[in-house]
Amino acid sequence: MALETWNGLGAQPSCESVPADRDTPVAGSAAGALLLRSLSRLITPVLLLAVGIFAAALLRLPIESITAHMPLNYNEGWNAYHALRLMSGGPLYPPVSPGAFLNYPPLSFYVTGVLGKMIGDYVIAGRVLALLSLFAVAANVGLIARALGVTSQLALLVSLIFLTFAVLFYGDYTAT
Repeated sequence: MALETWNGLGAQPSCESVPADRDTPVAGSAAGALLLRSLSRLITPVLLLAVGIFAAALLRLPIESITAHMPLNYNEGWNAYHALRLMSGGPLYPPVSPGAFLNYPPLSFYVTGVLGKMIGDYVIAGRVLALLSLFAVAANVGLIARALGVTSQLALLVSLIFLTFAVLFYGDYTAT
């Protein structure tokens, strides 16, 4: 089999014939594919465990902070106020004026309001909803990966990597 190799100058590839070692699987061969599959079966559970532990460690503080009676983000009270006003029979949107706007979808206030009535605290309800939404998005990332043809283990790994990335780089918005 002829493989492309770089000449000594590294400028142009040449198509020299490279002798293949018959004992070493060549990429694209059946033996190479088998080797990759067996390595994947060994490495994927280890990665799942490592990323899962890391994600759990990162999620510990946001989960413990859900019931804190102090603001974790500047907009929590604002969201809780609109959900409470909506559940109290008030209008969701104030009269049209240039200085007033809502940049959240209306459904979020309804869901936060219903959950807030059940829990008894609209801020905590918003935090719980934010955390559940993050988990739902992570699950959907895994479902998309699964629909694209990856194994269940790899789809779970992709979900955990997304979750870890979200909490690691956007932790201020996790469960707030």
